[in-house]
Amino acid sequence: MRIVRFSSPVTHLDVVGVDDGEQVAELDGVGGVGELLRLPVAELRERCAAPGGPRHPSADVRPLAPVDGRMEVWAAGVTYRRSREARVTESERAADVYELVYDAERPELFFKSVAWKVSGDGGRIAVRADSGIDVPEPELGLVLNAAGEIAGYTVSER
Repeated sequence: MRIVRFSSPVTHLDVVGVDDGEQVAELDGVGGVGELLRLPVAELRERCAAPGGPRHPSADVRPLAPVDGRMEVWAAGVTYRRSREARVTESERAADVYELVYDAERPELFFKSVAWKVSGDGGRIAVRADSGIDVPEPELGLVLNAAGEIAGYTVSER
């Protein structure tokens, strides 16, 4: 089961639904992803098991970025040995900073974006002209609810 934010082919409004691979069923009474993630995980799963709203063929919906409203995207960085070696090699000047992160007791957490700047599935991204180092790589993201419970995950290809 995939929870998706999409543009409804009927109303053209942003809605949240559940995609089973063939159809997307709108979640009745859910005003957005942020609202859904205020629920405890057990209640969130219960709501998704019985979406109750209109259904659309998956091919007919346009996916939107999986965040909305006042949500933020945060990341924990440089977590794998291979990544560590690459970051140190890339940033000769800042190698010591990356070494400190790997030796720290807890992961490096950093802010990535606000909801309105997040690119959706297949969307374009922007890279600042003054950015000297850009390393696109696959990412695994955990989706946490307001209580810090893992509600799901998301994967980016690069």
